[in-house]
Parts: sequence; structure tokens; C-alpha cells
Amino acid sequence: MQGKWYGWAGKIIELDLTSKKILVKPLSRDLAERFVGGRGINMKFLFDEIKPNTDPLGPENVLIFGTGPLTGTIVGSRTQVSTKAPMTGFLGDSNSGGHWGAELKFAGYDHIIIKGRSEKPVYLFIDDDEIEIRDASHLWGKNIWEVTDIIRDEESDSEIQVLGIGLAGENLVRFAAIMNTFSRANGRTGVGAVMGSKRLKCIAVRGTKGVSIADPERFLNHIKEIYQKATTSPMFDHYPVYGTPILTDMKAELGNLPVKNWSDITIEGVENVTGKALVEKYAQKNRACYGCFYHCDHFFMVKEGKYQGVIGPGLEYESVNGLGPRIGNTDFPTILHGINIVNDYGLDVVSTGGSIALAMDLYERGIITEKDTGGIPIRWGDGDVIIDLIHKIAKREGFGDLLAEGPYYMAKKIGK
Repeated sequence: MQGKWYGWAGKIIELDLTSKKILVKPLSRDLAERFVGGRGINMKFLFDEIKPNTDPLGPENVLIFGTGPLTGTIVGSRTQVSTKAPMTGFLGDSNSGGHWGAELKFAGYDHIIIKGRSEKPVYLFIDDDEIEIRDASHLWGKNIWEVTDIIRDEESDSEIQVLGIGLAGENLVRFAAIMNTFSRANGRTGVGAVMGSKRLKCIAVRGTKGVSIADPERFLNHIKEIYQKATTSPMFDHYPVYGTPILTDMKAELGNLPVKNWSDITIEGVENVTGKALVEKYAQKNRACYGCFYHCDHFFMVKEGKYQGVIGPGLEYESVNGLGPRIGNTDFPTILHGINIVNDYGLDVVSTGGSIALAMDLYERGIITEKDTGGIPIRWGDGDVIIDLIHKIAKREGFGDLLAEGPYYMAKKIGK
């Protein structure tokens, strides 16, 4: 790789929030050759930057956003976020789809390295060669859907891609996620809490440069081969139609569906929360991440009942199970409403479900009581309680403050 960059943009943004300094550096060709993509190069940066005993929520931690050489081409838009994780104290590494990664490449950058901590809430605005640290006081205290709309309105540009945190990240919920495209999450490890600890609300990007390909005809032929194999695979009969929620159908049939905090594998009413139930009753149309022909996501709508009128995007097997059978719930409208709230707050849905599942399990066993829960009887499958606990977790209110620590730290603190 000499001269012009192909696949890679060839530049890195380094932002020090403490000093408010922004540096644009060239990406090392040796680094790209040896570590290739978003995750590989992120790991090298993380290894070089993190010192032993670094506090995951301290200013010494770094937060790294990375893309690979395929991001922004016609085959995808993956974004890798890497840091020292508040959930484990070890590596935090999370990948998401959506549209933000491609937009970063279009602006001309492969990676962003965030260091230090801002004294007040800020956000990073990138418009090709224009990079600014902007005041985010009017965005702090708002969830990510509203933040996205506000920035797009301020810039009169609906194509701006926003990646950031909601209240969960601001309140340092240990499993807070970083969200983009409204429902695509860098989750599981608490990367959103690290972003919140740095008082960085979001990164808004607009790019117009595109991604160069060394041999476009050869590249396109490879993509056509992949497309042919993918679309003739038996899986293509299921995933583009039902999305990953079809795994609920499969796991229920195989007898390995996680139910009630993994204490069971069957639950009455499971047919109400399957991929087939989604398509038959709630799905409105398919939705895809940038460049993905599998379009496994759906826009959904609840047409009747308590949550009539609820609409949203972003439905996966893990979200259905996390707010469904794993907490004893088989009411799909409650799951759909809960998913919207989780995504807007910037919560990791798997850990949210895990915390609620553990709490319900301990309550059933009598290990915790209403004295511990703030007077709330948290019984399996109680939809009102599920929604209430999601709000409390994101805001760290009452019993939700304990659940915001995640199952491992919950167990340590309860200690029984």
C-alpha cells in the first residue's frame, strides 16, 4: 500500500477533552497492514494508551472508535468501540451496525481516539475537514433520539449521523451503550458509561468524500459472488423475513430458550413472542444497516391494546428475549415498548434484562423483599414493573440504582 489509500481513509482524529486539543494524524500504513481493521487497530491503540490500574471511569481511560477498510463501501458500516470496560475492569470491545461508521469514512477518517475528561458537557462535530468541540449543555439530560433530531435541525441536514449516549450513559449505568441510527448499539461492556464519564454527549458526522477502491470491477465481482451465495443460502429464507427474532422460534423448538433467569427452557405463551408473531402482527417494513442486503431489522407498530400506537425500529433476538422470556414476559407489546425506551436511554438490552431477571429471581426466592425494592413486588412477567424498572435503571432511581450495576455487582452488593 503506497501512495493513495484504498479502503482506508488514511487519517485519525485524536481528541483530548481535558485540554480541548484536536489533532488529525496520518494512519500508519504499517499499522493498517499488520492490524487491518477497526478492531485490530483499536486493540493496538488501546494497548499503547492504557496503563495498569486505570480506572475505567477516570479521565486516564481512553475511548476509541474505529472502522475497517470495508466500512463505507457497498458492503457495510460497522463501527468498533474499544476501551477499558466498567462492567469487567478488563477489555471493553463492542461492534455495531447502522450508518455512522460509513459517514465517518465519508468524512475522511478511520479512527477517533478520545482522551481526558471535559469539565462540562460537549459534543464533537465533524463535517469533512471541519472538526469542532461544541457545547452540549442544551443536549445534556436528553435521550439520544431527541439529541439526533436537535442536531439535524440545528444544521438543517437530515443526513448527519449521530452516535452518542442517553441518560444511562450520563448517569454512568455500568452497562450503558453508545447508540447510533436510533437503535444500533455498541453495548454489553459499558462503553456508554465511559463516554458519559468524559462528558462527551455525542459525535455528529457529515461526510462527502466517499471511499476509494483500488480495483472497482474486481471488488464488485467479489461482492456479486458473496451476494449469490448469501441469497441462495437456506438462512436467506428466514433472516431477511423475520430477522434474528426467528431464533426464538428455533430455540423454543430445540428446547434451549433462556427463561426466567436461565432457570427454565419453556414458557407458556412463547408463540406470542416469536419471529413469526412479529411479522404477522407488528412488523411494518424491513430496515437495513448501511450496505447490508440482509435487511434483518424491522420497523414495528403496536395496533391495539395498552401500547397502541407505539412505533419504532431495532428488534433483535436478544432484545426480545432480554425483555421477554428471560424475565417471564410473553407480552410482545410490552417488549416493543420496552425496547424503544431501552434504545432511547442508551441501555444495553441484554444486561438490562439480566439485571431485571436476577432481581425477579431473588425476589421469588425471598432473598430480597419489598423492603429492598422500594415497596415494588417484582414478579415474573409483570409488564408494568418491567417498564418501571427500565426507567429507574437509566435514572439510577431507588432500587434501579442497584440494578444499574449489572448482575455481577448486584450479587456482590446483596451478598446473600
